[in-house]
Amino acid sequence: MAIQYRRSRSAGKGTRVNATHRGVGLSQRVGPLSLSTRGFTSLRLAPGLSWRSQNKGTAAAIGVVLFAFAVGWWLLAFAWQLLALLARVAWWSLRAIWVLVMVAAERLAIEVRARGAPGDAT
Repeated sequence: MAIQYRRSRSAGKGTRVNATHRGVGLSQRVGPLSLSTRGFTSLRLAPGLSWRSQNKGTAAAIGVVLFAFAVGWWLLAFAWQLLALLARVAWWSLRAIWVLVMVAAERLAIEVRARGAPGDAT
C-alpha cells in the first residue's frame, strides 16, 4: 500500500486538468468515454462501474474504437435533438400560418357580408 496524490479540476466542456504524484495531464470526456493525455482510456459501464486501460498495443486499438463509438453516439444524440427541435419549429410555424389564413378568411367573409350580395340594392 502506498500514499497517492490525485487532484482534478474542471476546465469546461468535459475537459479536466488532473494532477497526480506522477505529473499533470488533461482528460476529455465524450459521452461514457474519457481519454487522457497520459495514455489512459476509461469507459463508464454503469454508475460506479468503469473499465480503464492504458493505451498500449491492443488496448490502444480498443480505446480508439470505443472513442469512435462514443463520438458517433454523441453525434447521433445531437442529431436526434436537432431533429426534434426542427419538428417543433415546423409544427408551430404551420400552426401560425393556419391561424393567419383563418383570420384572413374570416375578415374576407365579414367584408363580403358588409358589402352585401352583388345585385342587392340596399
